[in-house]
Amino acid sequence: MTRITPFLLWTMFVLFSLLSATEAVAAEWVGATDDFNIDLIWSTGRVPNSSEEAVINNGGVAQLSSGDANVAALLIGRNGGSGSFEQTGGSFGANGAFIGVDSQGNAQISGGEFAIGGDSIHVGWRPNGVGEMTIDGVDAVVTSGDDFQLGREGVGTLNFSAGQLRAGFTVIGKFGVGIWNQSGGLFDQDFGDIEVGDGGRDDQAGTAGPRTGIMSFTGGFIQTAGHLAIGNRRGSGMVSISGGVFAATGRPGSNIYIGRGADSSAGTGGDTALRVTGADATIIANGSLIMNPDNVSTSSLLIAEITGPMHTPIKVVGDADIQNGSLKIELNGYTPMANDVWMLIQTGSNLEDDIQQIELDIDQAGYEPFTHEAPASLGQVIGEFVGIDDSLAPLLPGLSWNVGYTQTQVFLGIIGTPLLIGDFDGNGVLNTIDIDLLMNEVAAGSNNAAFDLTEDGAVNDLDRDQWLAEAGPSNGFAGPFLVGDANLDGTVAAGDLNELGLTWLSDNNNWSNGNFTGGRTNAADLNAMALNWQDSVPLAGAQAVPEPSSLALALSLALGLLLRIRRT
Repeated sequence: MTRITPFLLWTMFVLFSLLSATEAVAAEWVGATDDFNIDLIWSTGRVPNSSEEAVINNGGVAQLSSGDANVAALLIGRNGGSGSFEQTGGSFGANGAFIGVDSQGNAQISGGEFAIGGDSIHVGWRPNGVGEMTIDGVDAVVTSGDDFQLGREGVGTLNFSAGQLRAGFTVIGKFGVGIWNQSGGLFDQDFGDIEVGDGGRDDQAGTAGPRTGIMSFTGGFIQTAGHLAIGNRRGSGMVSISGGVFAATGRPGSNIYIGRGADSSAGTGGDTALRVTGADATIIANGSLIMNPDNVSTSSLLIAEITGPMHTPIKVVGDADIQNGSLKIELNGYTPMANDVWMLIQTGSNLEDDIQQIELDIDQAGYEPFTHEAPASLGQVIGEFVGIDDSLAPLLPGLSWNVGYTQTQVFLGIIGTPLLIGDFDGNGVLNTIDIDLLMNEVAAGSNNAAFDLTEDGAVNDLDRDQWLAEAGPSNGFAGPFLVGDANLDGTVAAGDLNELGLTWLSDNNNWSNGNFTGGRTNAADLNAMALNWQDSVPLAGAQAVPEPSSLALALSLALGLLLRIRRT
């Protein structure tokens, strides 16, 4: 028989105590929308403490506006339940936060401190988990002692518009779908990389999931501690930057990867892309820009979305290794002209001025400054794009895109000689063929950018008037052609009225057939003609001879002629 000694009893007691301490008790939220720090709102009859899990799973909303709350873990939405946590003030602490464990969970931090320890922040944690975290208060501070993960196996979304976020390794789409939307606020990464579409290693290929990360960055500040890795392993990733500051400067040699493909075999990854829109962002890196170095990603794409005569360049201190990547050009509200040039990539950059401006902007926004590490050695452009897609960037006739490379720069330019503005068929003459094409676009309401002569995003009567202003002098007249001049001979007369009469109340949209306003040929076109009846545009250099005219007389004559035409 084994003798139980006092030492053995003490050892058993200690072990039991340790095991008990590691098994956190779960306190379930049983309220509707109430204050977190009310004892009776919890299933245990008391507010959970640092050794207890706080579980919000009944569709209710736990709110913290002041005071402190410290729990072992925060779990929102599991086993088919749902719940929300809202913080506007106070201090909340937990070793881990799981928002959308395997069902629906939401957390909104509008103020106060939300401090999570080494078990990390997970949004959309397990399969079927759908989590959403919103950080939208200027006084909100969110920290994670380790990872910040969106969509480990579920779907996780961050909406970030104000406040501060600090974390270590940041994964946007591990095996699931991660979505990062940032329009303001400051993210200062403590350590690790920002991984957009991780996907796991080769030995994790059996874990199901779309492995997709999406980052939309329109404003605010981001600094990586390590790299920005789009398609970090086998995943698919898209990063879109149209505003704010993105600084990969947290350590020497912080790279921007479009298709990193770490720990993965060639050809096993997904599509990866970095979209840069317009000229309102700052994008810098202490290291290099590297596109699909091991050919793991299915595609590695830099998308230049041109919105005006200026464009945000990607400035890196090191190399731009683009030999396994492609370029896609898109136009958004801008019609390029001959000799336009945009810098896409600058290598070997001196970032001192950029960093000085960044810190000034951060100070003005009221945040703590970034710490920028010394840059890597100066680099250069390595290779050229393997493919260029300009299918979504149509140019005026006579112009074409040109991608140029120097030792340290990649630029985009427009070459060629433009044809006449409004010469839609490219025959070198502004005539009825062109305005017929334009009026059909006006009637269609498609707002085709190729016909948007005023560059206001719409194709309408203003573009018609712009075309008439261009076409008159182009054809030797002293001013614009007149509305009502169907045959463009410089005078609104009987021949024009005859054309209108032949298509009266028809859906013919051609200017040359008397349709001057778009849509069905009707009284609107007749009235437009009457306003200029028997008026003429003089030839260039000739003196105009005024002719007597009145609106009433013009309308009477026009109606009489129209009735005669319709009877014949």
